[in-house]
Amino acid sequence: MQTSHVTCRTAAVCVLGLLWVVTAVFTCPEKCGCDGGRTRCDARGFKDVPANIPLETTILSLQYNSIQNLTEVAFSRLTRLKRLYLQDNNISVLPDGVFSHLTSLEWLDLQNNDIRVLPDGVFSHLTRLERLFLQNNNISVLPDGVFSHLTRLKRLYLQNNNISVLPDGVFSHLTSLNDLYLQNNNIRVLPDEVFSHLFSLVWLYLQNNNISVLPDGVFSHLFSLKRLYLQNNNIRVLPDGVFSHIMISSLERLDLQNNDIRVLHDGVFSHLTSLWWLNLQNNNIRVLHDGVFSHLTSLNDLYLQNNNISVLPDEVFSHLTSLVWLYLQNNNIRVLPDGVFSHLTSLERLYLQNNSISVLSNGVFSHLTSLVGLNLQNNNISVLPDGVFSHLTSLVGLNLQNNNISVLSNGVFSHLISLVGLNLQNNNISVLPDGVFSHLTSLVGLNLQNNNISVLPDGVFSHLTSLVGLNLQNNDISVLPDGVFSHLTSLNDLYLQNNDIGILPDGVFSHLTSLERLYLQNNSISVLSNGVFSHLTSLVGLNLQNNNISVLSDGVFSHLTSLERLYLQGNPWRCDCRLQGQMIPSRLRSKIQGNPTCSSPPHMEGVALVHVDTFICHGQGDCTPAEDTCDCNVGWTGPYCDKGKLMVRVGPNEDFTRNDQCGLNYTATLTGRRTVVLHCEPPLPGRYVSVQMVGLPGELNLCEVEVYVTGICCDDTVRIANGQITANDGFCFGEKIQFSCDPGYELVGDFWTTCQKNGSWDREVPKCKRICCDNTIVIPNGQVTGHDGYCSGNAVQFSCDTGYKLDGISFAICQDRKWDREFPTCQRICCDNTTEITNGLVNATDGYCFGNDILFSCNPGYELVGSSLATCQGDGSWGRDIPTCQLPEEQSMEATIAGASASVVAVLIVVAAVFMVLLRRRRRKRKDSLVQVSYFLPDDVIIHNRRLQELAAAPPVPDRPELPGFEVDPSRVTLGERIGSGAFGLAYRATLTTGDKTEDVVVKTLKDAPSEEDRLSFLQEIRAVVALGVQDNVLSLVGCCTVVRDHLYLITEFMPYGDLKNFLRKCRQEEIYDEPRDDIYNFEVKQMYQVARQIARGMDHISRSRYIHGDLAARNVLVGEELKVKISDFGLAEDIYTRGYRRQDRLQRVPWKWMAPERLEDGKAYTTRSDVWSFGIVLYEISTLGGEPYPDVAIAHLKDRLQAGFRMPNPEGCPPGMYDLMLQCWRWQPAERPSFRNLELDLDSQLAFYGPEYARTAPATGTAPKPTA
Repeated sequence: MQTSHVTCRTAAVCVLGLLWVVTAVFTCPEKCGCDGGRTRCDARGFKDVPANIPLETTILSLQYNSIQNLTEVAFSRLTRLKRLYLQDNNISVLPDGVFSHLTSLEWLDLQNNDIRVLPDGVFSHLTRLERLFLQNNNISVLPDGVFSHLTRLKRLYLQNNNISVLPDGVFSHLTSLNDLYLQNNNIRVLPDEVFSHLFSLVWLYLQNNNISVLPDGVFSHLFSLKRLYLQNNNIRVLPDGVFSHIMISSLERLDLQNNDIRVLHDGVFSHLTSLWWLNLQNNNIRVLHDGVFSHLTSLNDLYLQNNNISVLPDEVFSHLTSLVWLYLQNNNIRVLPDGVFSHLTSLERLYLQNNSISVLSNGVFSHLTSLVGLNLQNNNISVLPDGVFSHLTSLVGLNLQNNNISVLSNGVFSHLISLVGLNLQNNNISVLPDGVFSHLTSLVGLNLQNNNISVLPDGVFSHLTSLVGLNLQNNDISVLPDGVFSHLTSLNDLYLQNNDIGILPDGVFSHLTSLERLYLQNNSISVLSNGVFSHLTSLVGLNLQNNNISVLSDGVFSHLTSLERLYLQGNPWRCDCRLQGQMIPSRLRSKIQGNPTCSSPPHMEGVALVHVDTFICHGQGDCTPAEDTCDCNVGWTGPYCDKGKLMVRVGPNEDFTRNDQCGLNYTATLTGRRTVVLHCEPPLPGRYVSVQMVGLPGELNLCEVEVYVTGICCDDTVRIANGQITANDGFCFGEKIQFSCDPGYELVGDFWTTCQKNGSWDREVPKCKRICCDNTIVIPNGQVTGHDGYCSGNAVQFSCDTGYKLDGISFAICQDRKWDREFPTCQRICCDNTTEITNGLVNATDGYCFGNDILFSCNPGYELVGSSLATCQGDGSWGRDIPTCQLPEEQSMEATIAGASASVVAVLIVVAAVFMVLLRRRRRKRKDSLVQVSYFLPDDVIIHNRRLQELAAAPPVPDRPELPGFEVDPSRVTLGERIGSGAFGLAYRATLTTGDKTEDVVVKTLKDAPSEEDRLSFLQEIRAVVALGVQDNVLSLVGCCTVVRDHLYLITEFMPYGDLKNFLRKCRQEEIYDEPRDDIYNFEVKQMYQVARQIARGMDHISRSRYIHGDLAARNVLVGEELKVKISDFGLAEDIYTRGYRRQDRLQRVPWKWMAPERLEDGKAYTTRSDVWSFGIVLYEISTLGGEPYPDVAIAHLKDRLQAGFRMPNPEGCPPGMYDLMLQCWRWQPAERPSFRNLELDLDSQLAFYGPEYARTAPATGTAPKPTA
């Protein structure tokens, strides 16, 4: 029996164990999906890792959740796991052992979290890991051994963190690593041995850091390196041996753009024999030595644009025999030596635009037999030698626009047999020789606009049989010879606008059967002959606006069967029957664009061309196009049927019941000796005919009378209740009257009617109906009362049931079918829920709201004095006094004595506590006032607190220079006019003298009798400017004066155009007569993007320097020459705070309308993402040329409106792309707003629309400021 019990117990345990295993293996967490070893828990709102993940899981995805903490046992059972996705959570800490059981893991993704620290051993058990994603966190330190066990790792992603230091051995065990991503950190120094063990590394990303020095041997052990990215750093010098080691001779791609390199030593690239791509653009290179590229025999692409190169040595490119693309634009090159390109036989693209080249020698391009594209625009070239392009037989594109070329010789293009595009616009060409284009048989596009061409020889285009586009606009052409375009059979687009053409010969376009668009606007054309467009059967668009055309010949457009758009506005059209005949085809009328109107005769002035058939004959006749006159209806006469004529014959034997002349029946009534009144049947309102009889009374002699009438009129007494009738033209035949309703009413029926020939209106008079709102509205626990109704202008009242109170406004008004506000709600009235009694208990079983009871009872030994029950009343009170619990009378005396003693002690303690609190507040207030900094606020709490402590401990006024490297003798500063004042400071335009030289500067100093707090705040502002360093778009420090008490100066560079807000408002002003304004005020969309990008770049530098601005606005951005802007925070002019601000205290005003919502809540919480919100407001200011943000929103309501989703609408003329950036900046959650770097990149991509020369992706890099000499 005992054996049987044991056997049963063992079986039960086995069954339970089996059930546990099955459950652990096959159970799937709630909200997740499990399928074949993959568990998907993406975006399910998890705050912790689910506990019941199947043991068989090999791929676990937990991305896009809200996980903050990972426990050490979170993944301890998942020993089969190969891939783990934890990106896009809120993880800030990684426990040491969190991954210790994942020995099979190959892929770990932790990007887009808030990880700040990596413990030494956190990855120590991941010996099979191949990919590790750590980008987009807040990692600042990498411990030496953190990656020491990842010997199989192939890719390591560390970009977009805050790493500033790389320990020597941090990568020493990563011998299998192929790709290392370190871009977008704060790395300043590369230790010599930091990459010494990365033998397998192929790609190394170091761009967008603050590296200024490259040690000689730092890359010497990278045996397999093919790509090295170093752009967007602060590198100034390339040591000779930095790339010299034999082991990196396999390097294929090297990116050094956007640094501060000034000199390239001869041997710096001498070992890079495999290099095929080298980018050096956007540096400060001034000189290229002959041998600097001599060993780069494999180089295909060389980028040297945007430097300061002025001279090209003869042999500088002599060894680049494989070079395909050479970029030299945007330098200061003046001369091209004959042999400078002589060895570039493989070159296909050469970019030389935007230099200062004035002369091209005959042989300068003679060896470029493979050249396909040559860009020479925006130079000073005035002469093209005959043979300068003679060897460029492969050239496809040649750009010579924006030079000073005045003469083209016959043979200058004679060898360009492959040329497809030729751009000669914006030169001074006045004559085109007959044969200048005769060899360009492959040419597709020819651009000649904006020259001084006055004559086109007959045969000048005769060989351009492949030409598709010809642009001749903005010249002085007055005559077009018949055959000038006769050979352009492939032409699609012909631009002839803005010339002085007066006549179009019949056959001038007769061979252009492929032409699709013809632009002839803004000329002097007055006549269009019948056949001028007769062969343009493919024409889609024809622009004839702003000429002198008044009539159209018959059939002038009849052959344009493909026409879709016809522009005729701006001509002096004579709208008679001839023109009406041209407008009859409905298809033609539908193609007319822009609503051209008639200029004559007087009654047609202002009538749309498409409606001429209705108005020429006043609707009282029809045109006879053959005779160009109106054929008037019976009873009307005049050239345009505008006069009525009634012929009446009266005689002894006349039939008085018929008037054959007008075709109307009438009756005759004798009203006097000589007068008969004829009444027409049917009656014609407003008309009667009086015929004077001739001869003796009673005798009717034959007579003929002409009676002129004004027309047939309708009833002019029509009225509409609750509305108005508008009759601008009268009440007679063909005229309309319009109906409209009073406010609060809407029209039911047509809003107009027309008087007909029979004297009646052609439709019923409409009615005005009252506009009403929804009459079914209710509010829970309340009533809605509408005594006057629910229509426009009526108000309804809201009230609540007993026990409820109204939350919101008690009424609403009907406006335009909608109630003018949100309805209130009825909230339950509740009493104080903190009610207590000493030495007793309160029992509130039902709650604390209206009608609920609470019960009171006392602790043992105490008696209840008062009622044991209280009921919550409608006014929120308990309705009676709260009872108390007291001791019986025999104990009260002892309690009184003890209580008195305790009270004395308590009073003394309270007095001492109050004294200590007041003393501490006084010290804290003094300490806080000592550390107010109005320039920039540190973004790191620890650093900020340390600075505050140092500042509080500092002496009130220093007795030695604060910043010796920047100290300036006050005697060298000459103050000029005062240009602004702030809360405690003044700003002057001043002159700084250094030796024999002077420079304009701005000096900020304190007002008279400043306090010690003001002095210390001023010194802290100077320290902040120094800490930020030098960056192109942040206002630079020139010097300071800190030693002499009465001469505390902050000296900055002078920006001649003042602050951006006032600059933008000046851009609105019209040019004053005889006082042409500066071209810089021509502020268009392109300039909007340029200014916005510079501000984004400057703010990116500020945020990368771990500072926030705190008051970013257009008033704190200064404008310099060539529209270069710099961020500042002078707070100069007091009037800049007159709108959009609320006073915070006597000395400080707060920019509420520029502040992010998180700061509006308590005035303290502020981060870099809050500056992004303010940047969106700055974009609004730029788009509106200095407009005020939220012009119709009161400051008191601003936060509530923003929280409800309100955002400013897109300003007029603002591009959609820029408004989209504003909306991104104004996202409610700070984490959802873009970074300044991403804003800069987005602005770059939008600005690139205006041309590649405007696209720059340089980040906000900066350097420490230079001490004043």
